[in-house]
Amino acid sequence: MRSADRLLRAATRPVRVLAGAAGGAVLAVTLGAAAAPSERPASVTNFGGHLSGVTALSATDAWAMGSGSSVRTPALHWNGSSWAKVPLPHPGTLANILNGVSAVSASDVWAVGAYYDNHVGKTLTVRWDGSRWTRVPSPSYGGTSMFGSVLTGVSTASATDVWAVGYYSKPGPAAELQTLILHWNGTSWTRVPSPEPPNSFLSGAAAVSATDAWAVGEYRTTSNVITALALHWNGTRWTQVTVPFPAGALGTGLSGVSADSPTDAWAVGDYSVKSTGGQETLALHWNGTTWTRVATPTPKGTVFRFLNGVAALAPTDAWAVGADSSNNAPITLILHWDGTAWTQVPSPDPGGNNGNRLFGVATTSASDAWAVGDYNSSTTSSDLILHWNGTSWTRS
Repeated sequence: MRSADRLLRAATRPVRVLAGAAGGAVLAVTLGAAAAPSERPASVTNFGGHLSGVTALSATDAWAMGSGSSVRTPALHWNGSSWAKVPLPHPGTLANILNGVSAVSASDVWAVGAYYDNHVGKTLTVRWDGSRWTRVPSPSYGGTSMFGSVLTGVSTASATDVWAVGYYSKPGPAAELQTLILHWNGTSWTRVPSPEPPNSFLSGAAAVSATDAWAVGEYRTTSNVITALALHWNGTRWTQVTVPFPAGALGTGLSGVSADSPTDAWAVGDYSVKSTGGQETLALHWNGTTWTRVATPTPKGTVFRFLNGVAALAPTDAWAVGADSSNNAPITLILHWDGTAWTQVPSPDPGGNNGNRLFGVATTSASDAWAVGDYNSSTTSSDLILHWNGTSWTRS
């Protein structure tokens, strides 16, 4: 299991813009600080960056987040006919990254990630009120490093019930990572205690109700085995829930989670295969009682395939996205669940042999879904947005 790769991929996905960053501290913030200026959104097909998360309310209202080639990263908004850049607050002196986005309504959307002051990572939460994005105070913890405090995922149950997850690094030379969970109660973000297995971090969240939420990631056991981590909120506290460990695996990890009911949730990631030395996709299903592994398409030979995001619409309709690096240069990977089996669905690869990856997926209906990530040309890296119209995936 390439834990460092997963951390880069699923937790600090756009970290390449911070090459060489190190050091850290905690910074107090004030509501509305560095609010986005009121300027007209600019039409866009790409902004030369990387997209980590996407959320969709309807066929005419979707948001995508990530990091751009400029430190002043915009949000991208879909109005039913085109994507447009929308300004975001920029609190950091170095760069901002946004790893996750989730919407309550058209006038209540949250995005989370990190900002960097003097090479120190601190939590970042921003909110859309229907007119503009503003920064909202959120607590930061951790040591003096780029991995100080980072939020990797967010999920909204209601306007007064939002969860943000990630990790913080413990102070000291080892800079061990630990789980971090924040809760929004309609007024402020506060940290909620969570299980902290050794060397653990969270990559995604899914909130079903005030008494039912999930967070997933990975941790390193005392016997030095990297193992998938699933945490559950029951309305009172977060507890660790056992997940399957595939036979013949050297390690496992989870990157994304989605739930459409208390008895139907999916978590996705990958596991290392002892017999081949490769990485294979991992899909786990929650039926209300236990997590069980569900088979995903497995080509023959040495395979390097990863699932980074999942979106569950109904028990018979879910999407999972990632990348297939089996032939060195990654290509997009999209799987669909029809209630019986996961199957691979063809998807565009605009970067060709230079590389293509997907990190986030969202769906509103059987004929409307979005997947986001990035692709490489011979000279640059650009954001990638794909759309499902009920028949095929096409580039947007």
